[in-house]
Amino acid sequence: MHPEIEAILPLSPLQQGLLFHQLLDEGGPDAYLVQTVFQLTGPLDDARLRHAAGALLQRHPQLRSSFVQAGFKEPVQIIPKRTEPSWQQIELPGEHPDASWDAILHEDRIRGFRADKGPLLRWTLARVGDEHHRLLVTHHHLLLDGWSIPIVLHELFALYRGDALAAPTPYQNYFTWLKRQNRESAKAAWREHLSGIDAPTMLAPSISTRLACAPRTLDVHLGRDRADALRQRARTLGVTLNTLFQTAWAIWLGRHTGRSDVIFGITVSGRSPEISGVEQMVGLFINTLPLRVQLDAAQSLGELAVHIQDEQVALLDHQHLGLADIQQAAGIDALFDTHFVFENLPGETSHTLGDPAQSLHCNDLGGQGGDVTHYPLGLMALPNENIELRFGYRPDVFGESDVQQFARRFVRILDAIAHTPHQSTRSVALLDESELAHWLAQAQPQPQAWPAAYLPDLFAEQAARTPDALAIVAGDDSLTYAAL
Repeated sequence: MHPEIEAILPLSPLQQGLLFHQLLDEGGPDAYLVQTVFQLTGPLDDARLRHAAGALLQRHPQLRSSFVQAGFKEPVQIIPKRTEPSWQQIELPGEHPDASWDAILHEDRIRGFRADKGPLLRWTLARVGDEHHRLLVTHHHLLLDGWSIPIVLHELFALYRGDALAAPTPYQNYFTWLKRQNRESAKAAWREHLSGIDAPTMLAPSISTRLACAPRTLDVHLGRDRADALRQRARTLGVTLNTLFQTAWAIWLGRHTGRSDVIFGITVSGRSPEISGVEQMVGLFINTLPLRVQLDAAQSLGELAVHIQDEQVALLDHQHLGLADIQQAAGIDALFDTHFVFENLPGETSHTLGDPAQSLHCNDLGGQGGDVTHYPLGLMALPNENIELRFGYRPDVFGESDVQQFARRFVRILDAIAHTPHQSTRSVALLDESELAHWLAQAQPQPQAWPAAYLPDLFAEQAARTPDALAIVAGDDSLTYAAL
């Protein structure tokens, strides 16, 4: 091994797929670049914070990874022994700081990452004013899943304070566990689960895999009452809130594709309890898997939810298999073009840096990325107090009005599950009164405006216009309009 290389690791199942899309979309929009912004208020030692970022890279070698394919039988992640943090410090102008900040975010996003030029993590510290800073943390999804981000930030601030941290569980332990899994048994389980599928479930028309433009998002907040009703329904049915959303998405997708056997992608955590210390490990563990739902029109909404959860439990031991292997086992190149994720993550939205008496605080201001995919349409459900639905979509496939309509119909299905779980899946109404009236009007034949004249007069007019045209044919005989 080269003296400057600490380790060479394989790729997780999802990393293989993300690397493919990163290379495919190189030079264009990257759906898997994630920006997170924090507001720092109080006296800040910027050199100390930069040192904490460097210590974080040394603490977690996988954060230094580059992803390389050339020269290897399969893609690998190469971890150098040491890497300096990619760190930039700027000062926002006193006038129009928000406009300048938006430009910085835009430039950072366009800059992107090259998979083979790690680390795929960088920091931008912007001074807004006295004791006011913004910290932009940008990473590629290849490097981290959503569960890892709060861990990384918690440790960054702990390192800034000088707290003692327990030694991290090596990321390599995950790959050791992954290698021990029975791939053939998993393939057989997925082959049986997907048997009988004759075609993929596609919502969008045939489109290019390569992104033509950056994905967009549409946010919908369900509100406290609706969220509470859904949580109560999950409890009474004995299923998870995640399962209720999967049930609604399956019905919604079946209605919009005209299929009674639907498949869509879901995200699973990939953090097996068999791996000691997995809850505090940093890296990409999640996996994208197909969820197949066979819709029985006579089945009740509650029965369907219970059935979906039971089938998912039966496949728990096989969730480590990659999507490409699952598709190969099913004998279909592509299974779906929509995706659902229930993002139930740990973490805080605020932190204290340094001595609490110094009143240096950090608040999460949100960011971009991490909530969209390369698929034409995806949905992320965030189970906060009001439950937020974040629809990610490709604007070259669907317009904003299309997605707004999708969202309204999806919420109607959620309402039906929450309040009338005994009704059949086929009886759920997707259209509101105005939409129903519109479609009924479109379906009705339009009244014809008939000319105010008698038939002989109309025939005479036609004969004058086209005297030599055939007017009647009977066997071998025919007459023109003039002759008739």
